[in-house]
Amino acid sequence: MSNAFRAVPGRWVTLAAASTMLVALVSGCGQTTNLTKQFMTVDNSTKSVTIKVIGGYNAVNDRMNFNGYANGQMTIRIPVGYTVNLDFQNSGGIPAEIGIYDSHQNLAFPKAGKSLQAIDENADMGVIPGASKKFTFVADRTGTYQMENLINFFPEFPQGQQNRNVGMWDVFQVVQNGSPQITAQN
Repeated sequence: MSNAFRAVPGRWVTLAAASTMLVALVSGCGQTTNLTKQFMTVDNSTKSVTIKVIGGYNAVNDRMNFNGYANGQMTIRIPVGYTVNLDFQNSGGIPAEIGIYDSHQNLAFPKAGKSLQAIDENADMGVIPGASKKFTFVADRTGTYQMENLINFFPEFPQGQQNRNVGMWDVFQVVQNGSPQITAQN
């Protein structure tokens, strides 16, 4: 018998993993959709972008989504130094409050939404269904952050997991080089 067909530890696992990845690629799983033209206006001459974010865009994740994506499926990429004009429209069924936060739920950039402390101290209704809110900030340092709705704060969840458990969060990356874009994993 040829050595090529003899059982070698790990070979079958590697073959099975490769086969699974091939099936996923062929079936269309994990495709990336470019949403830039639909939800972003770019002005490279002024290094600025306007991003439209619609909360409760569709029925995905019980309407707890941004532009139809939840649980980190959508990624907004902005080159460092760009001014971001964020236009949030709440089409969901409950109030929402959007911002760009670091991993400790602190505002990632000045004026990039309301701080968690401000939300806790001023229990207003946030952006009510049918209303909108605009804010402008400069993405002045590289990193990976979260665009989240923190108004629906559930104290029984460990710190840093409140809206990740209900899914109303996506990824906001500030990169050294490249073009502004919005993509989503399907």
